[in-house]
Amino acid sequence: MNGLGTLEVFFLLVLSIVLIAVGILLILLGIIASQSEGTVRSRGLVVLLLGPLPIVLRGSVRIALLAFVLAAALLLLVLFLIF
Repeated sequence: MNGLGTLEVFFLLVLSIVLIAVGILLILLGIIASQSEGTVRSRGLVVLLLGPLPIVLRGSVRIALLAFVLAAALLLLVLFLIF
């Protein structure tokens, strides 16, 4: 039995990064779309998944953007340390 080769691991890494980027883009588009709908004010929940740990925050769009920026910074730090 052979494990995954270097090319397969690289492909899986690139695919996972692309899927994460698409997910982040969808979140940003949802935030932008919800802001342009009018003056409806609501407070919701933000679920931030860091690996197996879900972090649930209650707040507004500002808190969601802050959580997004922190998660993106953490992801970049991990990628920097790996490579």
